[in-house]
Amino acid sequence: MQTKAVEKIDLDIVKHGIVCFTFDDSHYHGWLQHIELFRQYDAHATFFYNGKITPEMISSMKTLQKHGHSIGLHTVSHKDAVPHMAEMGAEAYIMEQIMPQLQTTQGAEISINAFAYPNNRRTEFTDKALTPYFKYLRAGIPSRPQKGFWIAGQDDAYVPLRTISTKMILPGVGIGAFYSTTLENLDAALKRCADKNELLIFFSHNIASNAGHVHMPTETLHHCLKKAQELKIRVIGIDELPDQ
Repeated sequence: MQTKAVEKIDLDIVKHGIVCFTFDDSHYHGWLQHIELFRQYDAHATFFYNGKITPEMISSMKTLQKHGHSIGLHTVSHKDAVPHMAEMGAEAYIMEQIMPQLQTTQGAEISINAFAYPNNRRTEFTDKALTPYFKYLRAGIPSRPQKGFWIAGQDDAYVPLRTISTKMILPGVGIGAFYSTTLENLDAALKRCADKNELLIFFSHNIASNAGHVHMPTETLHHCLKKAQELKIRVIGIDELPDQ
């Protein structure tokens, strides 16, 4: 159920790639403080909530959705999602952990089309269990053994736009300071996205001026949005991807 229709992107007119910024774990106080930055660059993102959905969370979801952003869900049992699902059985786990989130958000007329796997805890078993409930699943790419997180050269971080469809696993790459990613590396990733007309999904957690670990510094987000604008890359939320 949606508060308003989402305008889907026409891939036939996209010539310089698409970027999706995604943020996890209900850091909505920090997210809401950066609405104006996204608006400045005509950019949208997808924000994933986890845990019990409270009235305060619903209020923040509605504010983000009002400004063109999309909302997704994480599991309630974040760290042990896949082990718990395997122990309980997929149906029992979904009914106990995920359906209460969906029912609460749907009752508040929040559109939920995407689910994010926590910390790469994804298997064929979980894919099959979750696809009946979500159009898109976002799964992170495990870090490489080398120092840093060299996303610019990771072919599996990019999706050719012509292959986008519903019921699809979308790879994402982390860009928190924890990954030691440089601005030059981010620029290279964005340039490849533009040059090859691909989809690139970034994920982090909170957004803050003094962010570290897996959280995105405000200046990094600003830099990426500015660079994407220079390269004529569309920055959209997952709900804006076409239904094909």
